[in-house]
Amino acid sequence: MANHASMSDAYDAFLFESLGVEENGMDLSVLSALARAGVDPWAEAKRLAALPRQAAVAAIAALLGLASDNATARRLAELLPRSAVSQTLPAKMADRQAIFRKYGLLMIVAWLAASVVFMMVTSDTHPVAPATVSAGAPAVR
Repeated sequence: MANHASMSDAYDAFLFESLGVEENGMDLSVLSALARAGVDPWAEAKRLAALPRQAAVAAIAALLGLASDNATARRLAELLPRSAVSQTLPAKMADRQAIFRKYGLLMIVAWLAASVVFMMVTSDTHPVAPATVSAGAPAVR
């Protein structure tokens, strides 16, 4: 389990949000529901916050059994803090993919062309060895 004393209260709005009232009249929070599901509530909140919003909504709906109540799952996902990783990672990945698409093929073609030129140049510098002269024939000079 994670050290909860070191966890910031950034996840409190999400974890202490009410999911409704149980049959015994007690308020059911997200924290209670996650604990009942057998997961560490703070670790799960941190994991969900790192996901893109749509993925977090789907994960919350699956984890808390809210498949028929997508609005609640969306509302809960909005309570999660925006993670710096979730905001910058997709943008960085898209930038890298665009750079590769733009320059990757060009670099491959340039490397292949350089390889062909290198093979052509090195094959010209190694001439064929002269034929050996037989014992009775005069050497041609």
